[in-house]
Amino acid sequence: MDIERHARTLSDPDAPLFHLASPYGRINDPNGLIVVDGVAHAFYQWGPAFPERGIGWGHATSRDLLRWTHHGMAFEPDAAYDRDGCYSGSAVPAGAGADLLYTGNVKNPDGTREAHQVRVHTDDFVAFEKDPAGPFLPDADRPAGYTAHFRDPMVYGTEGGRLRMCLGAQRDDETGAVLLYSAPDAEGPWRFDGELTVEGLDAASAGYMWECPNIFRLTDLETGVEHDVLVLCPQGATDADVNPFGVADVCGYVVGHLDGSRLRDTGGFRLIDAGFEFYAPQVFAGRGDADDALLLAWAGLPAQDDQPSRAHGWVHTLSAPRSLTLRGGVLHQRLAPARADFGATTAVPAATLSDGESVGLLAPGDAIRELDEPASARRHRCIGADPHRSRDIPGDRRSGCDLAHGRSLGHPLPRRRCTSRGPAARTRGPRASHRAARGPLDRRDHRRRHDGLHRPDVLRRGTRLGVVERARR
Repeated sequence: MDIERHARTLSDPDAPLFHLASPYGRINDPNGLIVVDGVAHAFYQWGPAFPERGIGWGHATSRDLLRWTHHGMAFEPDAAYDRDGCYSGSAVPAGAGADLLYTGNVKNPDGTREAHQVRVHTDDFVAFEKDPAGPFLPDADRPAGYTAHFRDPMVYGTEGGRLRMCLGAQRDDETGAVLLYSAPDAEGPWRFDGELTVEGLDAASAGYMWECPNIFRLTDLETGVEHDVLVLCPQGATDADVNPFGVADVCGYVVGHLDGSRLRDTGGFRLIDAGFEFYAPQVFAGRGDADDALLLAWAGLPAQDDQPSRAHGWVHTLSAPRSLTLRGGVLHQRLAPARADFGATTAVPAATLSDGESVGLLAPGDAIRELDEPASARRHRCIGADPHRSRDIPGDRRSGCDLAHGRSLGHPLPRRRCTSRGPAARTRGPRASHRAARGPLDRRDHRRRHDGLHRPDVLRRGTRLGVVERARR
């Protein structure tokens, strides 16, 4: 990984705090999401040389879904069947490792394209090997009646001792579809089981291509009845029920009962997110009998790469991880990281501080609990450690406002008592003390939003914090 380019990304005041982003370059679809031995593995499409071509799979891991460690590129296009990019796919648990399935993209000089479905195996999430036998579904084996827009293999479960997989597709008449396959294991051979019929979804008006399908099962917490949930991204949908905002790319779901190749008893198509940048979601595999689904999505859209962050060498992020449950036939979402993971405090005895001393934060999430500034300062600042930005450069410390204040992406955070001597301290109550505490810089940063919800106050990188005149126990 290019540390200098990564440092350039981190130098951006708008670099994300809680969202997984590539170290530099362009990130888009989350891929191969899986939990193994308590570690969440998130692969993602990564173009490190963006805007130059060359999309591989980046790799990051986390134990709390809040602090991510980057492991660089897992694999990249290096064969004839994926020379124009390693596109989206999924993960299948395999002991302590996984089989990763993806679409190898080929664009020919004559304007035609090919889509090859490829398997990569890893025993340890360190070494990754593409199947030496080549694609398990080469483009030549694509079913008749469908174009080369045939991608995003997603293994969604087992039935009758066979793995079940769905792929996004486009019919020859340029309408979208989901195709079903099955196999004894990830190595195949894979058998075409037909097209998924989705009751209540009119293919003629539901877009020209159905991308990134996911199928997973949830128990309705109100009725106790199990349902199957189909998530998909219909491109170019004209149906107002599917695309109420009239945009090019939408993402939604249908709840029903999967009966062979038919999703019946559905309640119609619903959007997952009403924001403007939410696409290509995927749920994590390997979570056993969890009563929820854990989801990540791309906080971006195709053809919307002209963003201010490109001046710092990066563009787009993934969404915050979401826990999905089903209630009354409707998906309910909440932030997946536990409340306790949003930052711990560390005690700083007054005796250890002298006037004008700069306080170093001990670890991501640590914070100064009480800080006393002279009355002339007329405001109080909380201090905290950025839980993401100090992760990849050893010895680097970057400070932001204490995560106790406000709400992070709609997630209520436990408040910590912060004190100040002087005029600001006369305003009482947690809301009032927060108003008194923040200055113009804080207010500007507080207005930033991600996923359409508030994030906490964040101070711009490089601000010198932790300088105190007096400290009290």
